[in-house]
Amino acid sequence: MVLGLAGVVGSAAGAMAACTATNPVLTVTYPSGYTYPAAGGGQGTTLTFRVQYTVASTGNNHERCPDSIPISITGISNPDGIPNPISCTATLSISHGNKEETQAASCTANWTAPASPSASTVVSASASGLNSSFAITSGQSSPATLYRASSNTAPTADAGEDFSVASGATVNLDGSGSSDPEDDTLSYSWEETSSTGVSLSGASTATPSFTAPTLSWSDSPVDLVFKLVVSDGEFSSEASVTVTVNPPARPNTAPTADAGEDFSVDSGASSGLDGSGSSDPDGDPLTYSWTQTEGPSVDLSDPSAVAPSFTAPVLSWSADPATLVFALVVSDGGLTSEASSVTVTVNPPPPPNTGPTADAGEDFSVASGATVNLDGSGSSDPEDDTLSY
Repeated sequence: MVLGLAGVVGSAAGAMAACTATNPVLTVTYPSGYTYPAAGGGQGTTLTFRVQYTVASTGNNHERCPDSIPISITGISNPDGIPNPISCTATLSISHGNKEETQAASCTANWTAPASPSASTVVSASASGLNSSFAITSGQSSPATLYRASSNTAPTADAGEDFSVASGATVNLDGSGSSDPEDDTLSYSWEETSSTGVSLSGASTATPSFTAPTLSWSDSPVDLVFKLVVSDGEFSSEASVTVTVNPPARPNTAPTADAGEDFSVDSGASSGLDGSGSSDPDGDPLTYSWTQTEGPSVDLSDPSAVAPSFTAPVLSWSADPATLVFALVVSDGGLTSEASSVTVTVNPPPPPNTGPTADAGEDFSVASGATVNLDGSGSSDPEDDTLSY
């Protein structure tokens, strides 16, 4: 902020002055970070004042200007009655002394802002020479607003809690939790800051909406960040909310049941089924369900096991083989397979064994000293078993 000085007070040395300082320009520098101290928080703020003069030797003898010219800068009273008026002194350093030149000097002073100002604090300043051996143009600066008072308090933005949505879903944001201490009417401004190109509908309302991006089941979740700025017309505040878009579930493919190859067992034997060849293309864990669909009923040890066991029915040696059929269905928790069947043939035992019949042949006579052959070939076995003699 540059404050021009206006009005000539006069010459301290009159017409005999040997040096003049004219065309003053006064500058007020605020501390880094703000133009005005925050409301109620400007106590002990350090301000820097810089005054610049055009200095030149005057008079018939062109006498040399002094090497230095002390000046003072004083703050004028303000409406809030600051208890310690701004006041500081500085020195203009003259390099040539007998030529026109522009020189500046700075000084700092503490300014105490009132805790509860009734209006804006307006301060003006004057600069004047303290040396009677030269003439200095002095005047009061234009007013400068150092403190802007306000009874208004900034609103609080509330963009809601972070949440998750499904791919492609219609989503509503909610800034209705935002508030203003004075119950001022709020304006809303939503903006997506995560650069995904989402288009907001009603971005200037409390509850805008958008359509979540469409993701593939193989995509990673996407985080969308939205910034909400609310304003009461003078002050504003902001808040953010993150919306996580989840990809759809992986498409499920039905598993395939495999009840194994057909096989045979003996009457009354212990045996087992085997569904371990069943599979799921997605690698999902499987559950098993066995049922008997044909043949004499048998009890399965565990119909929900991969390989349940059973005892084959007992058949007579004269009975025909029995046929048992078992069906297996597997599930991945979402889809169920077609049934797979296995046939188990139960063989009857062999018939009971009957003793053979020996036949030594008919009695006969031979001559003395003759070679004789006996004949048991008429012996027989009902089951045609091989005989020993």
